Amino acid sequence: MAEHDEELKKLNAAAVDLNNQTESLRTSNEKNFQRMGFVRYSQFGEAGNLSFSLAVLNNHLNGFVITVLHSRGESRVYSKEIQAGKSRVKLTDEETKALSEAANG
Repeated sequence: MAEHDEELKKLNAAAVDLNNQTESLRTSNEKNFQRMGFVRYSQFGEAGNLSFSLAVLNNHLNGFVITVLHSRGESRVYSKEIQAGKSRVKLTDEETKALSEAANG
């Protein structure tokens, strides 16, 4: 009986340790980027949807939107910060769609 009691104490300690490790991973994982939304489109009416908006968020809906506008002569890259699912600056329709995909994904 004493052997079983000692084994149960070891198993209980191991279970507590695993629970602590799991909680630590869960907490740190909330800050990782886990949600993405991607919208491809043709900004300047040229063939091939080469422009795109990409939203990348964590579980708190913090992150960024990157937009690349591609034309024959040049490409432009824009980024906008997202806090709690909102941007301080106006988003384009495509950026809003990418953000919505990431937030609701």
